[in-house]
Amino acid sequence: MFNKKIFMIMLVLSVLILSNIGVQAENIVQRNGSIYSVDRDGALNWSYTYSEYNQAKKLAADTTPAIDDEMIYFTDNKFFLYAIDSTGDLKWQFPIFKNAELTSPAVASNGTIFVGTSEGVLYAVRSDSQLDWKFEVPVEDNDDRSLILDDDEDEKLALTDLAVAKDGTIYFGVENGFLYAVNSDGEEKWSIKLAGAGELNSPVVTEGGHISITSRAGDSYLVGADGKLK
Repeated sequence: MFNKKIFMIMLVLSVLILSNIGVQAENIVQRNGSIYSVDRDGALNWSYTYSEYNQAKKLAADTTPAIDDEMIYFTDNKFFLYAIDSTGDLKWQFPIFKNAELTSPAVASNGTIFVGTSEGVLYAVRSDSQLDWKFEVPVEDNDDRSLILDDDEDEKLALTDLAVAKDGTIYFGVENGFLYAVNSDGEEKWSIKLAGAGELNSPVVTEGGHISITSRAGDSYLVGADGKLK
C-alpha cells in the first residue's frame, strides 16, 4: 500500500540532495512518472505527470532532470525528451522512439540539450526542440573496438550519463569500456579504452578540465582533455 508520509519524506530528501549540487531557482524532483517542484520546507509548488503508468505502478525514475535558466529538461527513460517551464507547463517534447533506455539530459552553455541512449546514440537537441545532430558510437573491425553484436547489442553500446565541459565537449562512457569525447558540432574528438564491458560509471569534468571516471570494479581514471591517460 502506498504510504504518503514516507513518499513525502523521500521527496524532501531528494530535494535536499539536488539543492546541494547546485539547483537554485527550483527544487525539482523526478519520481514515479511525475516532476515535482518542492520548496525547502517540503511544500509542493506544482507537479507535472508525464507517465500515468509509472505513477500508477509507483515506478521510480532512473534519470535526473537538468535545469537551465527557467527551463527544466528530463527524459521518461524511454521515447521522449521533455521541456517544461518553471511553472510546470509543458513547452515541448522531442521524440526518440527507439524503445531505448535514455540517459539523464545535460545542457551546454549555449542551451543545447544532450541525451544518450542504450543503442549507442547521442542526440543534440536545440532549445527550440529541433534536432541539431546525432552521433552514433562506431563499431570498428579491429582488436580494440570490435564488438560481437548479438541480441544484447543495445546493452553493449549503452551510454552512461553525460558530462559537458565549458568548451562544449561532451564526455560519456560506453558499455564496451570506452570513454568518448565528442565536439559540440557532433564530431568525435577522441576515445580511449579504459575498462571491460559494462564497467564504466558516469564521467565528471574537474575544475582543471580533466575527465574523472571510475569503474564498477573500483578503479579510478583521470584523462586529460587531449584524451591522454594521466
